[in-house]
Amino acid sequence: MASFRVVPVLDVKHGVAVHGVKGQREKYAPVDCSWCKDGDVRQLINGYQNEFGLQDLYAADLDAITEGTPSVEVYLQIKELVLGRIMIDAGITNMQGFHDLETYDFAEIILGTESVPSLSVFTDVINTNRNDTIISFDVKMGHLLSPIKNLASAGLDNAFRRVEALNPSAIIYLDLTGVGAKIGVNPVARKLVDAASVPVFLGGGVKSANDLQEAKDAGFCGVLVATALQEGLIDRAGIDALDQ
Repeated sequence: MASFRVVPVLDVKHGVAVHGVKGQREKYAPVDCSWCKDGDVRQLINGYQNEFGLQDLYAADLDAITEGTPSVEVYLQIKELVLGRIMIDAGITNMQGFHDLETYDFAEIILGTESVPSLSVFTDVINTNRNDTIISFDVKMGHLLSPIKNLASAGLDNAFRRVEALNPSAIIYLDLTGVGAKIGVNPVARKLVDAASVPVFLGGGVKSANDLQEAKDAGFCGVLVATALQEGLIDRAGIDALDQ
């Protein structure tokens, strides 16, 4: 059985690491915590690695996702700094976007439901990518974000099963409303993971080491976490205890 992964988050906007709250991206401010000032990307990544022993990274390129302008300089920076696996959401909408991102050889490329305009793009990338392809199941206020109308309107359970049937390497249940809100393990995600046939990560809401344990016990393969690390709500001992 694969080990449970705690994956720290880098949300980057205009070259700066920002603190995500409830998916309100226009209000995201630079990360400012005891070990990262003014949204310094290098400080943030080094802090995740040195303070918590977390070597993987989830990166969301908000410029690419919202404006279609990739933060290429940040890609090079995180490739240099990150010791483990990098999963990245760069707002891919077509195969050309995938091929452009593929040149950086990230271990895990994310396709977000909020960005991908057709099921065929999901299928084509999954079948082409030599590395792992993860689908981010992007939920806000209880509704799936997707430009694919019959997917967005299918209801979360049915939409999740359709995404699962595409056979990605994993799915991230990303509760954007829960990001930075410290609301705990999402009950809808918990229900979906019970019957999932692919690994499922939980994104959004984790507020404590108890939540990490709860997510692990519920069957998630890992969690994405930022606020709880940056605010000191989870420490290294709490993370290390998951392996005991």
